[in-house]
Amino acid sequence: MISFSTTSRFSALSMILACAAAACGGSDDKPAQSASDVTTTSTTAPSADPTPAPAPAPVADPAPAAAPAPAPVAATYTDAQIAGILIALNKGEIDQAKTAEKNAKNPKVKAFAHKMVADHSDADHKESALLKKKKITPADSDKATGLTSDGSSMNDSLKAQKGADFDKSYIDMQVKMHQGALDLIDNTLLAQVQDTDQKALLTAIRGKVADHLKAATDIQGSL
Repeated sequence: MISFSTTSRFSALSMILACAAAACGGSDDKPAQSASDVTTTSTTAPSADPTPAPAPAPVADPAPAAAPAPAPVAATYTDAQIAGILIALNKGEIDQAKTAEKNAKNPKVKAFAHKMVADHSDADHKESALLKKKKITPADSDKATGLTSDGSSMNDSLKAQKGADFDKSYIDMQVKMHQGALDLIDNTLLAQVQDTDQKALLTAIRGKVADHLKAATDIQGSL
């Protein structure tokens, strides 16, 4: 019978355990990764951009809508001022017509001028008689002043012309002046006149002005 010493038995046991460990795969032969290796191989996070993003441009407030232009204030006239306006209208027509009676060459233009002298002189006489009866003194106004100035300027222009040029200029002026007079009577004077007799005369004058405008327009188309 073979006997083993204590030392021999311990050595044999150690060998058996070593063989068993080797048979089970043993320990992992890869060296553990050091902390320094982990730090080196880890992905570095990108640093934040130190430049701040530009602030958005301020949005401009919409421009306020333009206020509508105030409506022009219509001029108002007294009966005395209306009388002054009619006197200025008649005077301008008479002065230009007298110039046309002398300088016009076209028979139609000359006949028209003669009628203007007769009709506007008649209107002026009737207006003067009514004002005397009503004890109304004609009053000035911006409109009367403007009509007087325009009539004088037109007459000066006509005096510098002769022949066919004169005929055309005179008739063109008559169309313009009678259209303006008709608009003034219809849109302003008839609506503002207070005296009933003055309104009746103004209505009669309005009819003559409309007839004159049509006659002047017909002649204008033939020149």
